[in-house]
Amino acid sequence: MKDTMILPEHKEETANTLEVSCGAQLPGTDLSLRFHLILDVDEIVDCRLRTGFSHRGIEKRAEELTYHQLTSLLSLVDASSGISGELAFCLAVERLMGWKVPERAVWIRMIMAELSRMASHLGWLSRFSAIMGSEAGYHYAERDRDRVLRLLELVTGSRIAPNYVRVGGVREDLPAEFEPRLTEFLHLFKRRYEEYHLLLTENRFFRDRVENLAVLSKEDAYSYGVTGPNLRACGIRIDARKNAPYSGYDQVVFKIPMGRKGDCFDRYSVRLKEIRESVEIVKQAMEALRQGEVLNSPPLGPIPPPGQAYVGIECPHGQLGLFLKSDGTEKPYRLRIRGPSMAHLMALGKVLLGQRISDLPTIVSSFDISMSEAER
Repeated sequence: MKDTMILPEHKEETANTLEVSCGAQLPGTDLSLRFHLILDVDEIVDCRLRTGFSHRGIEKRAEELTYHQLTSLLSLVDASSGISGELAFCLAVERLMGWKVPERAVWIRMIMAELSRMASHLGWLSRFSAIMGSEAGYHYAERDRDRVLRLLELVTGSRIAPNYVRVGGVREDLPAEFEPRLTEFLHLFKRRYEEYHLLLTENRFFRDRVENLAVLSKEDAYSYGVTGPNLRACGIRIDARKNAPYSGYDQVVFKIPMGRKGDCFDRYSVRLKEIRESVEIVKQAMEALRQGEVLNSPPLGPIPPPGQAYVGIECPHGQLGLFLKSDGTEKPYRLRIRGPSMAHLMALGKVLLGQRISDLPTIVSSFDISMSEAER
């Protein structure tokens, strides 16, 4: 079992000191995460995070599968965004082989990645709303997430583990009914976005509970290797889609939502705005979509030459890095994944110190940690 130990300044035990174990099914986490806490009355003065409940050994299992088989395994890295793991892996293999993906496949990949980002953020928003006591927010977000998942299912055949991206393109073309259904949803979501603002952002009681709560400083964010929305909530403008463009992102125009303080409200606000930006990206990708091939791959799958490659992409939780080493056979010699959520767990342990135990679910949920990706 893995431990993440956060050591604050030593405090003498008093009659008010209490040792508490929270979890392993804590609200705000998609799988198991246990907190071993030391409380002084209701203040958290020591925190130990325990993972190790969902380890599946994906990186070691990858050495036993062919490149063609691996996309199905990589779609399981992050339960809320299966497209991300597939895309990072395929980009790494294509870099080793020097392949150019058909233009239509590039835009389809972007559309699927952004829809997956929207589904992940909406799933987070529903959990966060439920924890904050907003039943309407929970149902609204679940309603819209289900619409996005239906679009993903229409194209890939699955809502969670799509296994759709292939080395050299995508598995198959978009079905005829996809475009009208997508257009309808994108038009509808403009009104939905305003509903979330009225329901949560402009809600005084909601803001009073999340503003200035669990502030993550820029220095700590850098120190712990925080990426993605949690980093941008601190006011740091880093997004792999802008800073190191891949898969056609340098050909679309979109904003990078930013926060100021790095508190729970900023982490909420950044994710809500990112959903709006994903809508704009999907619109541009659909306009740029032209007829053509969607796959450039041999029937038996790719066999890269000896070498190594690293690819970093912007997944919903942060930057997902994938290192791949080939020895020239049909199976990879090494595959290593640098997921964002483990670094976020470290930062979470730091910001929890000094907080009230009653705020624990809110703070944990605001970081949007994927345990299936952190504990592979």
